[in-house]
Amino acid sequence: MSAITINNKKVLFSGQIALSSRQNEFTVEIQGEKLFKVRFENDGIGKSFGLPELTDDGIVVTLNNFGHPLGMTVNGSFARFGILSKPTAYTIVVHVIGDVEPTRLVALTLSEA
Repeated sequence: MSAITINNKKVLFSGQIALSSRQNEFTVEIQGEKLFKVRFENDGIGKSFGLPELTDDGIVVTLNNFGHPLGMTVNGSFARFGILSKPTAYTIVVHVIGDVEPTRLVALTLSEA
């Protein structure tokens, strides 16, 4: 089995998902444990930001007014949580495709921090 590293830090998860305009969240489970949730919200104000928080569902990152055809990104890190024995970093990239019923193409990478 091959391993991917970033700056000599092990990549724990890397993947992408396409969400329709009616889908506003997804969850990543590692070894059967809910670990990381990404949620999209739109408050109509237009200012974009990412808000991470620790909840009973794991780490939840809420992306408000987030996404652009050219792409938007947010990254951060969190201390040990659940099955993760080391601090973990995350990077989320979002591209919005289409005008009438836009689709979000979301890429997520979790790695050791």
